[in-house]
Amino acid sequence: MPFKEGEEGAEEEAEAPAEGPAVVAEVLEEMEEAGEELAEAEVRELAEREEAPAYARALLRPTVSPGLYFVLVLSLIFLVISAMTLVSSVLRAPQSILEPFLKLFTG
Repeated sequence: MPFKEGEEGAEEEAEAPAEGPAVVAEVLEEMEEAGEELAEAEVRELAEREEAPAYARALLRPTVSPGLYFVLVLSLIFLVISAMTLVSSVLRAPQSILEPFLKLFTG
């Protein structure tokens, strides 16, 4: 059976008001299991809206995008390079420059 555009979305919209309270209860249970806190009144307010089930499910989805992972990896690479540069500059520094710092740590 070929997929007709908008057919699946129309079914979900028709079911949305009927399943609102059940979805809200399910979301509350899942959030309690996950250790997240959200005011029950706020979730009930979401249940009153037509888009509540979709929005309630969206609350449980992970919010980290692939772009954020990319930025985190680049930051980690930069941090490693900076640490290696710092260590190499300390190792190449003349002993007279390092003496005050060595006294701080060795006593």
